Amino acid sequence: MGPDNAKANYAVLAAALRDGTNRTAAARAYPDASPSATPSGSAGAVKGPRCAPSDIVLSLFTGQPSYGQGTSPQFDVYAVSTSSAACALSYGPGSVQVVVTKEGRVVWDSSACKLPGDAAARFTLGVPQVLSIVWNRQAKSPSGCAGALPAGASGTFDAVALTDGQSSPVRSFTLSR
Repeated sequence: MGPDNAKANYAVLAAALRDGTNRTAAARAYPDASPSATPSGSAGAVKGPRCAPSDIVLSLFTGQPSYGQGTSPQFDVYAVSTSSAACALSYGPGSVQVVVTKEGRVVWDSSACKLPGDAAARFTLGVPQVLSIVWNRQAKSPSGCAGALPAGASGTFDAVALTDGQSSPVRSFTLSR
């Protein structure tokens, strides 16, 4: 399957994941990978109106373009408000999902790692909230947290971040032998 077909198939999968219809099946089918997640920005007791999901733009970046077998891929998810008014939205490892695919097939879904809930984050126009999620391909628990990638697998993978009905553009990265 070529990269264009994989991305087209992934767009369909991302839509299903956004509405929740495929999240459980993906987690059950592809077990084992606990991310470590580190949010940045303001959180805690945040006052103000709830952000409209359409006012939040997500971007996903990989820590590097290629990872060796012993290296855990890191995903940095940036959320930026396009609203002129400050607002609050839950943002952290329990509300942001990173999904990795290879040739249209889910190989890791951070939601399988059952990360804790999140506090509200305060969003202001153009100021990013940043969340780093690391895919630990050797995770032993919870089940499904390491992903469904066979040992020694390599090649080009696609990743996308999802939260509150929004998705980032697809980002490609490489796992090398």
